[in-house]
Amino acid sequence: MKLLATILVLATCSCAQDAPRPYHQQRYIMGTLCEITALPVPESPADADKKQQSKTDAAMDAAFGQLHQVDWLLSNWDKDSELMKMIRAAAMPRKKRPKIHVGDALFNRLTAALHVAEVTDGWFDPSVGPLVRAYGFLPRERKQPWSLAQIREHVGWRKVKLDPANKTVEFATPGMEIDMGGIAKGYAAALAAKALRDHGVTDGFVNIGESSMVAIGSPAPGKSWIVEIYDPRDRTKTVAWTRLADGEALATSGTYEKTLGEGEKKKSHLINPKTGEGLGGLHSVTVVMRDAEAADAFTKPFFFIPARSKAASPMLRNFRAARVMLISVDADELRTDSVGAQPERFHKMK
Repeated sequence: MKLLATILVLATCSCAQDAPRPYHQQRYIMGTLCEITALPVPESPADADKKQQSKTDAAMDAAFGQLHQVDWLLSNWDKDSELMKMIRAAAMPRKKRPKIHVGDALFNRLTAALHVAEVTDGWFDPSVGPLVRAYGFLPRERKQPWSLAQIREHVGWRKVKLDPANKTVEFATPGMEIDMGGIAKGYAAALAAKALRDHGVTDGFVNIGESSMVAIGSPAPGKSWIVEIYDPRDRTKTVAWTRLADGEALATSGTYEKTLGEGEKKKSHLINPKTGEGLGGLHSVTVVMRDAEAADAFTKPFFFIPARSKAASPMLRNFRAARVMLISVDADELRTDSVGAQPERFHKMK
């Protein structure tokens, strides 16, 4: 799976020869390649004499550990994840809808996802799981006999009721499923960045599948972390680039990431929550803000509504600090637009 944003760690450093060399590790977690870069954490002579794991290696292990925890918590692929256990129980076909108690970690993430659904008027909707599974983007035991209209009866964020006092989840209808794939990587990136900071890293970069990124400090004094945004038709061509300051997060989603079908029937994993239709064509949305989890979710609405429409205005007001770049291909013509806070920070290539 190829995405359209990548960090230029070495290209932007241009460090002096005696500058500390950054640590860089890659691990496959959450169904994607996760990369962490960190400049060394200072070691005391006593630490060096112990001949044990360096502080920087320990920081990176802790950060990757957070990614594993998020995968265990929110995966729709692992039937034993906390999310899937809740879904099986809450989706049971009973006359009286069951109220399922969950732990604080899962309850807080569901609360965050439903909050974004509310402030985006449902254009981001984590309840699209039945549609995602019906299209084949999640595992299914057999072909679903339901029609699209029938499946949509089991979709809708307002059909998910959370009880903060008792930490319970209730589905209004059986057969519902929460899919956190549109927000989980942003949350994971934020946790990984926090783990690095907690272990003494002052300069580093977290890159989850080239779709959710968080910057820590800078790659070198006077330098910036730079992210390139590529042409969805040709990964070797850069459409724009942007700098990320300390604590800023970038999220990118695109119709090219996961697709099914061929030609005009080719559909992506990005599904319109209000029509149930999978989006085709070549489109990408990039969002930069300080909340990595919200940035991840906030990429989704702009695939379905124009960025400069009346429908988009309230969303942009709710995320005043977000800057958004949209790229689409229409009759082989590349179109770009930037909205939100400081759109000029997206530097378009000439």
